[in-house]
Amino acid sequence: MRDGAALAVLLHSPLVGPATWRGVASAFEGMGVGCVVPSLLWVPTGGARYWDRVAGAVKAAVGATGHPLVLIGHSGIGPALPRIGAEFRRVAAYVFVDASLPTVGGSWLASMPVSMQERVRDGELTHVPNMWQHEATWRQVGIVDGATVAALRTEARSLPVELFGESFGGPEDWSERAPAGYLAFEPNAFYSPVVAEAQERGWTVRTLPGSHFHMVVDAPAVAEALIELLAEMGVDVRARAE
Repeated sequence: MRDGAALAVLLHSPLVGPATWRGVASAFEGMGVGCVVPSLLWVPTGGARYWDRVAGAVKAAVGATGHPLVLIGHSGIGPALPRIGAEFRRVAAYVFVDASLPTVGGSWLASMPVSMQERVRDGELTHVPNMWQHEATWRQVGIVDGATVAALRTEARSLPVELFGESFGGPEDWSERAPAGYLAFEPNAFYSPVVAEAQERGWTVRTLPGSHFHMVVDAPAVAEALIELLAEMGVDVRARAE
């Protein structure tokens, strides 16, 4: 990496795995962008302070580096980005990719349908069902290659209900310390209000036509969109000047 260029840290939702980002990581390598894809699959999910363990796992995966970091999170990891960023001395930017946004004291439970919240609070569930464990769900978002679907399904897991009620944590002034941007895959009715909120917050926002896991479907396009979004935010991730 060229001195001064930021290191991209590609973070997957705990509901899935690092395979969701490997295509973009490969595309980044060909574009001269340094990146790390931490795996959260081995982070213990039982007991309290799960998000602290996630942040520690990301810190360990990144290791010692003199480069500023760009934390890029997809889907359910979005609200935890400020907590993860608190582990590092220098975060150049946060990028949310079709992801939920951080809120003070927020948890996954608060964003779930009311019916599911009630089932969790009534003790009907020990683990929350994960639709990404099913082949049909991946095919619905445009991923049809059998080997790819199998790899993605293998990494998906059901998580214990207590995790869903745990606050993400992180400093409240995180967005004052580094700029934030949003890359949306559209159309997506669930995330449309989230994109609107990102725009209201004054973030840099870009959109790409595609489904929720478009980075698996067209990794080069997503990699290029991320580079362009970061350039618009004033963050350089290229290993060589253009």
